Amino acid sequence: MFKITPTSFPVDTAAYALGDCIGGKLTIANAARRNSGGGEIRSLKLVDQANQKKAISLVLFDSDPTNTTFTDNGALDVNDTDMSKSLGVIEIAAADYRSMSDNAIATLKNIGIGYVLDGSRTLYGALVAGEAITYIASTDLSLALFTNRD
Repeated sequence: MFKITPTSFPVDTAAYALGDCIGGKLTIANAARRNSGGGEIRSLKLVDQANQKKAISLVLFDSDPTNTTFTDNGALDVNDTDMSKSLGVIEIAAADYRSMSDNAIATLKNIGIGYVLDGSRTLYGALVAGEAITYIASTDLSLALFTNRD
Protein backbone atom coordinates (compact mmCIF):
# COMPACT_ATOMS: atom_id res chain seq x y z
CA MET A 1 0.00 0.00 0.00
CA PHE A 2 1.33 3.42 -0.97
CA LYS A 3 0.02 6.84 0.14
CA ILE A 4 -0.32 9.58 -2.49
CA THR A 5 -1.46 13.12 -1.81
CA PRO A 6 -2.24 16.03 -4.12
CA THR A 7 -0.17 19.18 -4.18
CA SER A 8 -1.46 21.82 -1.80
CA PHE A 9 -4.97 22.98 -2.65
CA PRO A 10 -6.11 25.92 -0.56
CA VAL A 11 -9.87 26.16 -0.30
CA ASP A 12 -11.96 29.30 -0.52
CA THR A 13 -13.63 30.60 2.64
CA ALA A 14 -16.57 31.97 0.63
CA ALA A 15 -19.53 29.60 0.26
CA TYR A 16 -19.30 26.80 -2.31
CA ALA A 17 -22.48 25.87 -4.18
CA LEU A 18 -23.52 22.46 -5.43
CA GLY A 19 -21.23 21.51 -8.35
CA ASP A 20 -18.43 23.97 -7.52
CA CYS A 21 -14.81 22.91 -7.85
CA ILE A 22 -13.09 22.91 -4.45
CA GLY A 23 -9.47 24.08 -4.54
CA GLY A 24 -8.88 23.88 -8.30
CA LYS A 25 -7.20 21.08 -10.26
CA LEU A 26 -5.43 18.49 -8.13
CA THR A 27 -2.04 17.16 -9.21
CA ILE A 28 -1.21 13.85 -7.54
CA ALA A 29 2.42 12.88 -8.19
CA ASN A 30 3.99 9.43 -7.79
CA ALA A 31 0.77 7.53 -8.48
CA ALA A 32 2.86 5.04 -10.49
CA ARG A 33 6.37 3.69 -10.12
CA ARG A 34 7.24 4.58 -13.72
CA ASN A 35 5.90 6.65 -16.61
CA SER A 36 2.76 5.05 -18.08
CA GLY A 37 2.57 2.80 -15.04
CA GLY A 38 -0.55 2.17 -13.06
CA GLY A 39 -2.14 0.89 -9.93
CA GLU A 40 -5.37 0.67 -8.03
CA ILE A 41 -6.91 3.15 -5.62
CA ARG A 42 -7.79 1.11 -2.55
CA SER A 43 -8.90 3.72 -0.03
CA LEU A 44 -9.27 7.45 0.61
CA LYS A 45 -8.97 9.76 3.61
CA LEU A 46 -10.44 13.28 3.61
CA VAL A 47 -9.78 15.43 6.67
CA ASP A 48 -12.24 18.28 7.24
CA GLN A 49 -10.79 20.69 9.84
CA ALA A 50 -14.00 22.81 9.75
CA ASN A 51 -16.21 19.83 10.68
CA GLN A 52 -18.59 20.60 7.80
CA LYS A 53 -19.17 16.90 6.91
CA LYS A 54 -20.64 17.71 3.49
CA ALA A 55 -20.95 15.50 0.42
CA ILE A 56 -17.99 15.85 -1.95
CA SER A 57 -17.07 14.00 -5.14
CA LEU A 58 -13.53 13.29 -6.28
CA VAL A 59 -13.22 13.13 -10.08
CA LEU A 60 -10.00 11.43 -11.25
CA PHE A 61 -8.12 11.60 -14.56
CA ASP A 62 -5.32 9.38 -15.97
CA SER A 63 -3.65 12.33 -17.75
CA ASP A 64 -3.76 16.10 -17.49
CA PRO A 65 -7.23 17.38 -18.50
CA THR A 66 -5.73 20.42 -20.23
CA ASN A 67 -8.91 21.50 -22.03
CA THR A 68 -10.86 21.97 -18.80
CA THR A 69 -10.69 25.05 -16.60
CA PHE A 70 -10.61 24.22 -12.88
CA THR A 71 -11.63 27.40 -11.08
CA ASP A 72 -11.79 27.23 -7.30
CA ASN A 73 -15.36 28.04 -6.19
CA GLY A 74 -16.63 27.96 -9.79
CA ALA A 75 -18.87 25.35 -11.39
CA LEU A 76 -16.84 22.42 -12.75
CA ASP A 77 -17.63 21.73 -16.40
CA VAL A 78 -15.27 19.04 -17.73
CA ASN A 79 -14.54 19.69 -21.40
CA ASP A 80 -15.88 16.94 -23.69
CA THR A 81 -12.35 16.24 -24.99
CA ASP A 82 -11.15 15.52 -21.43
CA MET A 83 -13.90 13.02 -20.59
CA SER A 84 -11.91 10.16 -22.16
CA LYS A 85 -9.20 10.86 -19.55
CA SER A 86 -11.63 10.36 -16.65
CA LEU A 87 -11.11 7.30 -14.46
CA GLY A 88 -14.36 7.77 -12.58
CA VAL A 89 -15.79 9.46 -9.53
CA ILE A 90 -15.43 8.64 -5.84
CA GLU A 91 -18.44 9.82 -3.85
CA ILE A 92 -17.90 10.94 -0.25
CA ALA A 93 -21.26 11.18 1.50
CA ALA A 94 -22.06 13.19 4.61
CA ALA A 95 -22.59 9.88 6.42
CA ASP A 96 -18.98 8.83 5.67
CA TYR A 97 -17.55 11.38 8.11
CA ARG A 98 -16.82 10.86 11.79
CA SER A 99 -16.70 13.97 13.97
CA MET A 100 -13.80 14.49 16.31
CA SER A 101 -15.36 17.40 18.23
CA ASP A 102 -14.24 20.38 16.09
CA ASN A 103 -13.08 18.48 12.97
CA ALA A 104 -14.04 15.38 11.01
CA ILE A 105 -12.54 12.62 8.89
CA ALA A 106 -14.03 10.55 6.08
CA THR A 107 -12.46 7.22 5.23
CA LEU A 108 -13.57 5.13 2.27
CA LYS A 109 -12.26 1.58 1.89
CA ASN A 110 -12.32 -0.98 -0.92
CA ILE A 111 -12.64 1.62 -3.67
CA GLY A 112 -10.99 -0.52 -6.35
CA ILE A 113 -10.48 2.02 -9.16
CA GLY A 114 -7.71 0.75 -11.40
CA TYR A 115 -5.65 3.10 -13.53
CA VAL A 116 -2.93 3.15 -16.17
CA LEU A 117 -1.40 6.59 -16.55
CA ASP A 118 -0.93 8.15 -19.95
CA GLY A 119 2.80 8.89 -20.26
CA SER A 120 3.52 10.10 -16.74
CA ARG A 121 3.48 9.07 -13.08
CA THR A 122 0.80 11.62 -12.16
CA LEU A 123 -2.94 11.38 -11.52
CA TYR A 124 -5.12 14.47 -11.77
CA GLY A 125 -8.39 15.22 -10.07
CA ALA A 126 -10.91 17.67 -8.75
CA LEU A 127 -13.02 17.83 -5.63
CA VAL A 128 -16.60 18.87 -6.37
CA ALA A 129 -19.11 20.15 -3.81
CA GLY A 130 -22.13 17.87 -3.49
CA GLU A 131 -23.99 20.55 -1.56
CA ALA A 132 -23.41 24.07 -0.22
CA ILE A 133 -20.26 24.23 1.94
CA THR A 134 -18.48 27.07 3.73
CA TYR A 135 -14.99 26.49 5.12
CA ILE A 136 -13.35 28.62 7.80
CA ALA A 137 -9.69 28.52 6.70
CA SER A 138 -7.90 27.87 3.42
CA THR A 139 -6.27 24.79 4.98
CA ASP A 140 -9.50 23.11 6.12
CA LEU A 141 -9.31 20.14 3.71
CA SER A 142 -6.61 17.55 3.15
CA LEU A 143 -6.81 14.45 0.99
CA ALA A 144 -4.84 11.21 0.83
CA LEU A 145 -5.31 8.25 -1.49
CA PHE A 146 -3.91 4.81 -0.70
CA THR A 147 -2.96 2.74 -3.70
CA ASN A 148 -1.34 -0.44 -4.85
CA ARG A 149 1.13 0.62 -7.55
CA ASP A 150 2.42 -1.79 -10.19
